[in-house]
Amino acid sequence: MTFYTIMPHEQIHPHRHEELTNYFEIMYNGIPVMVEHNGGTMLRIDRILSTDPAHFLQESVQPGQSIPLFEMLNN
Repeated sequence: MTFYTIMPHEQIHPHRHEELTNYFEIMYNGIPVMVEHNGGTMLRIDRILSTDPAHFLQESVQPGQSIPLFEMLNN
């Protein structure tokens, strides 16, 4: 749906920015993914951003899988 307005996006959707602040794009095992940080020590894979079909078959990067945060800091 296209929504045209002269009002700033923040006034129309004030909570949308807060919802997206926990999401980050990272490379995990050479695969670009979007993860959600829930405030703890784990990241949850939200979606695979790769265009390579083989990446979608790897079980370690399926949406919903958890990644330890310390593992990302070591890379």
